[in-house]
Formats: sequence, structure tokens, C-alpha cells
Amino acid sequence: MPVIRLSKNLLANESTKRISEVLFHEMIHIWLWSSKKPWGHTQEFHEKAKTFNFSLIALPPELT
Repeated sequence: MPVIRLSKNLLANESTKRISEVLFHEMIHIWLWSSKKPWGHTQEFHEKAKTFNFSLIALPPELT
């Protein structure tokens, strides 16, 4: 079972919004993994991220 660990050092000076985005980003990976789907930064990952209205990684041109 995957575990999400957020780096206190990397996120110490970030806003609550940014920390929430990082957490949601990681939760999408776990959701894909638990659904037995490819759990990288796939098109489905990007589509799910859009439902949260954020993206922490650059979208491929075909998804913008």
C-alpha cells in the first residue's frame, strides 16, 4: 500500500493552498494505483488534476 509523505523542508514556506495541491497531486497517483491503472503522469492523471482545477506539472500540448 502506498504512503504519502510530504517533505516538511520543501513545504515549510508554502501556502496552505500549495500544500493542498501537492497532497491532491499525490492522492491522484494513489487513486490511479488502487484502480490498477498506470499511475504516472498519464492523460488520465492530467484529466483528474483538471477536476481539482490545478496542475503541478506542465500539461502536454495535446491536453491544453
